[in-house]
Amino acid sequence: NLDEGVILSNLVLRAMKRAKYNPENAGHYALALKIYGQFTSPIRRLGDYMNHAFLDHYFFDKKINNIKELEKELEERCENINRSEIIAESAEKMALELAMSKYMEKHLNKQFIAKIVSMDHKGIKIITEDNISGYIDLDEFYKTSKLDTNYFGRIGDEILVTAYWIDRL
Repeated sequence: NLDEGVILSNLVLRAMKRAKYNPENAGHYALALKIYGQFTSPIRRLGDYMNHAFLDHYFFDKKINNIKELEKELEERCENINRSEIIAESAEKMALELAMSKYMEKHLNKQFIAKIVSMDHKGIKIITEDNISGYIDLDEFYKTSKLDTNYFGRIGDEILVTAYWIDRL
């Protein structure tokens, strides 16, 4: 069951600027730190693994005599990491969409309770109680609907929806 906090959190995350690896030290705006490094799981974050490796080589193995030695290859590595993360996020999104469409193939013409999670001038993004995302194209809706109202609801409202078709990947 989606509550308003989850909806608001997703809207805020989508509105934020994408994090980007860069060889120049930009610090951390929100934490007001001039020097900043993030360490998460090296399995998921190649850039954080790179930080670990550089610190290990510089401070413990003494394989790097001068940090300037790294600057030549650092820009290329950062660009590669940024590209790789975009590709990985795209693949993850496609896999999730494929799983949702396979699930919905078995539930066509069934009604679902859904919450409105975002709106724009073209349509409404919804999510069902089963965490299936959907999009209501307003042009298509008003062409096929017998309803004569332009009011659809607000973000967070529950609506009853019927899945008539699935956009295949």
